[in-house]
Amino acid sequence: MKTAWKKAALAVALVVSGLSLGLTNAHAANPAVLNLDVTITAAKSVTVNGVASSTDSASVAWSGVSNASFTALNQSSVTVANNGVVTENWELSTNPYTIDTTNVGGSSWAVVSSTLTLPGPNQVALQAVFGSSNTAAGGCPAVGSSDWNGAYATPITGTVTQYTSSVYADPSLNNLGTPDPDNGSNQLYAGSKRALCWKLIMPNSTSTQDTQNVQVIVTAL
Repeated sequence: MKTAWKKAALAVALVVSGLSLGLTNAHAANPAVLNLDVTITAAKSVTVNGVASSTDSASVAWSGVSNASFTALNQSSVTVANNGVVTENWELSTNPYTIDTTNVGGSSWAVVSSTLTLPGPNQVALQAVFGSSNTAAGGCPAVGSSDWNGAYATPITGTVTQYTSSVYADPSLNNLGTPDPDNGSNQLYAGSKRALCWKLIMPNSTSTQDTQNVQVIVTAL
């Protein structure tokens, strides 16, 4: 009699155990969720005139006038764009020294960090501002424009400086658009474009006649 009772109790225990396992592995749920994880493999990318490295068609021919200044002759051709799908910030910088393209490793000029005083011997100053993508040809600030004295036209140096609504964004270059980044985080959305205007101030004296290359480096971050 006791053996029969024990067998019955064991059978009940097994049934209860099976029910518990069933409830644990397939409990009732509403709603049910299917998770789809999207892995983004696209990288941030920025172009100048549609390519990674572009040479402005308006090359500078300096006749030797001390501290002569130059700006682009065909400014509308200089276009910076976010050519990827990832929202990005932009930074501007240049090399600490110009690049001698006549003699590799030859003489170069130092890029100064201030325009409060004019560049000295073998020194050059570089500035840039952004305008709306609809900046017309010839619409960038002229050499003597007060735009280049604005706080937003801070000199470009070897130290990267972020493009924001108050740095590099020229408020006067707002033709049918904005010179500012796209949002309050100073980001540029995919496909966004801006006109880039530059200004070079020559040395007051040069010890080289080799062609000097000055780079405006745009970095997406």
